Amino acid sequence: STGKEWISDYVVERKRVDDLFSSIKSKRYDMQKHLMARSSQRHPMYLIEGDVNAMEVAAALKTASFTTAVCDGFKVYHTDNVNSTLRLLGRISHSITRKYRETKGPSDMHNLLPPYEVFEEESRNNRSDVSVAQVFGHALLQVPGIGPETAEAILKAYPTVACLYKEYQRVLEDVGTSQGEGLEHCHQLLGNLPVAGAGNRKVGSVKSKAVFEKLFGSLAL
Repeated sequence: STGKEWISDYVVERKRVDDLFSSIKSKRYDMQKHLMARSSQRHPMYLIEGDVNAMEVAAALKTASFTTAVCDGFKVYHTDNVNSTLRLLGRISHSITRKYRETKGPSDMHNLLPPYEVFEEESRNNRSDVSVAQVFGHALLQVPGIGPETAEAILKAYPTVACLYKEYQRVLEDVGTSQGEGLEHCHQLLGNLPVAGAGNRKVGSVKSKAVFEKLFGSLAL
């Protein structure tokens, strides 16, 4: 009745089964989940549309669904087709409407959710040209085994490709012995970087070596 709008803290990512598989292969799947989990929306949901068993890669898709629910904490829904998806989204919308209808007015809503104009302003301020760090982050995600959390850990220590390149060069020059020993130091350079939100987990030697070989292999020539 006030004409004021607020942004819900529920967000849904819908994927057809074929698109889900494409997202997993391109690593968009990991990045999208990572961004959703870090957004202001406290109730992330993943909606998978279509028959998973009809795909040749059914096992991979079922694993993705399981990890999204159990490991990432998303609410995961499965629907048969676009019509059942529309019915499900309708039920979710009605449920959210009932939840917030119990609030006692704009002051309560303001304490619960951001007003639309605040959300719009924050989005506008965050909308900028792609940074060097973002480009480097996308490159890291193309390395087999590197997910968003690991990429973020590397970027925290080395925010640009130039920073990491110079560090590899420094390591190779400082070792001052055989090339083999220098390369081994480079392979292990990132191994002890801590991964945020993962207990005591670190990047690890396997992923550290993969980053060097895939992105900086020319240094070994």
